[in-house]
Parts: sequence; structure tokens; C-alpha cells
Amino acid sequence: DGKELFYWTRNQLMAVELRPGVEWVVGPRKPLFQVRLTSGALAQYDVLPNGRGFVVSVEPESSSRLAVITNILAGLKR
Repeated sequence: DGKELFYWTRNQLMAVELRPGVEWVVGPRKPLFQVRLTSGALAQYDVLPNGRGFVVSVEPESSSRLAVITNILAGLKR
């Protein structure tokens, strides 16, 4: 919905709330989940259209595996 920015830090997907205005406000960092990566592995992700989960692909080590994470934000207080 454009209200959060997601990014990787090492092997953990993080999120920050974005509040546009005259001056942009960036909320505190929130760790979402970890993906076990080996050296040189690349994790790519996308947010599901309903905003309630992620699809993660880890390459090259496990390029044949796909992790679908749903309802990841349900336990977080907003």
C-alpha cells in the first residue's frame, strides 16, 4: 500500500513505516523474519497483493525451493 518500505539486512527482512508530508517521517525498524542464507546466496522477495504475506526465493543454493509466508503481520501491534 506504499506505507512501508521493506529491505534485507543480512539474512533478515525488515520493515519501516513511511509517512509522507512536508518532511518524510520514517518509523522505527521492525524485524519481520529471517531466511537462512549461505555465502553468496541471494534472497528475493515480493509482497502478496493483499499485503498479508511474502513470497521469498533464495538462489542459487535452493533455487528449486519457494517459501510462501502468509499472515506474517498478524501478531504485530500497529
